[in-house]
Amino acid sequence: MKSNQATTTVVVCTVFPIFALLAVCLRVYSQKLKGNNVHADEYIIFSGLVVVYVLCGLMVYGAADGGVGWHIQDLQGRAGRAYIKIIFFGLLLWAASITLVRISLLVFYRRIFTLKPFQIANNVLIGVNIAWFTSLFFGAIFSSSLETIVQARINYPAWLLVNGTLDMVLDIMTLCMPLFVIRTLQIGVKKKFTLAGIFSLGFFCIVASAVRLGYYIQLIKMRQADRHFSTITFNCVLWSVIEPCASIIAACLPTYGPLFEEGHGLTTIFRSIASKVPLTSNKSHISLFSAHEDQLQKMYRNKTQSSSKERLKNNTVGNEFEIPVA
Repeated sequence: MKSNQATTTVVVCTVFPIFALLAVCLRVYSQKLKGNNVHADEYIIFSGLVVVYVLCGLMVYGAADGGVGWHIQDLQGRAGRAYIKIIFFGLLLWAASITLVRISLLVFYRRIFTLKPFQIANNVLIGVNIAWFTSLFFGAIFSSSLETIVQARINYPAWLLVNGTLDMVLDIMTLCMPLFVIRTLQIGVKKKFTLAGIFSLGFFCIVASAVRLGYYIQLIKMRQADRHFSTITFNCVLWSVIEPCASIIAACLPTYGPLFEEGHGLTTIFRSIASKVPLTSNKSHISLFSAHEDQLQKMYRNKTQSSSKERLKNNTVGNEFEIPVA
């Protein structure tokens, strides 16, 4: 690798997608435990996961041969042009993955909350997410140049900041939608807080959005000539990988209820494993003790045989030098 930043890119693009894949697999498994078929929201979030893997593959290629995380002196000629293209397509893939994850979460809400006002608000928010991605897509196309490192058609960092802010607002709106319905349910306060806590587990993905937004603010304060190949730009790219992976994990967390139910799920699996551990441990101790006992017996037999041979030898030698009795 050209630098430590390039190595960091490869590590992040390898580790975080694995966690996202495990989250989706557990989500599908939890549905199978309930005897349910795979729903539309699972297909949508799987599509988002595929886009994330394409994004990570692009960034790994960029770290190896496309300028991502390289020193500025190495970004000349072909490497510099490749870097600009990777940043451009990485932005589009990031936006596509985030949009798919949010839509999958909204479709998941539709299966649970069937109230008509909620369904209408849900449809509106899905439309807003699609509109956000469409505006970002065409804005990126008409404002960027893939052949030069200068993007002078618009104030590009300010445009990124606006889109990053809208992304964070959409995250908050999506995660808060169930809370308004839970507030009106005819259940106890304790159960309301429990449900609200379950649907609020995904709020940690907003942290990733906030960090990325912070780097956009720093990017605005830089000189235009330094923006493309700076450490801040690299951090923006890196968090563009972390954020969709965190969003996938966050979107899957509310579906894990069946994994902790009695009679099946992870609880039963863990108990089954725990019940077998002492038995296996005892067997191993018995086996180890038996092997040790056999070894001691073998050593004792060898020692006994050696002593017998030694006594026999001594007796023979003694007979050879014995004075005959008259």
